[in-house]
Amino acid sequence: HDDVAILVVRVPPDATVDPLARLGDAMGMPAESVPLPGYPVGDVAMDLRSRRVLPPREARLKLPDDVRSAGAARRFVTSVLHSWRMSELTGGDAELLTSEVCSNAVRHAESDFTVVVRYDGFRVRVEVGDGSRALPQPRESTVDDESGRGLFLVEQLASAWGVSRTVEGKRVWFELSAPPP
Repeated sequence: HDDVAILVVRVPPDATVDPLARLGDAMGMPAESVPLPGYPVGDVAMDLRSRRVLPPREARLKLPDDVRSAGAARRFVTSVLHSWRMSELTGGDAELLTSEVCSNAVRHAESDFTVVVRYDGFRVRVEVGDGSRALPQPRESTVDDESGRGLFLVEQLASAWGVSRTVEGKRVWFELSAPPP
């Protein structure tokens, strides 16, 4: 608790000079003799800011048992997908399905829940784990019913979905196909 670390960085005035030449000067050898790693020193890929992240990826957020948590989960999934450069998956099914599954957790589980977003290179999987052991039951809704269509939407829009039992309760998940990078 009493340790403090300070990092001081000085950028030399010749920082705009060829980095390989600077490295050679620092090592006392000609630039062409410098042992380099397997990537070009100082080069930044032109599409680095738009290139999709490499799998596997995972992000998680724990949320309270509160009606506002479904909106927070939706914003979380959207921001994760944007940060993974999968903006084409935002603004549609990912948010709607996240909302449905999280709303069910708030309404039926009556416990805090965790949202996990995973990417394996082919699909994005969103999991919502809660503390209830009661499994969701899809049901037929009539035209006049005010609820009961959430799992039907999940089944129709997701490429796959399911429920897994956990030590704490259950995890409801759905998957969406990820577009090619």
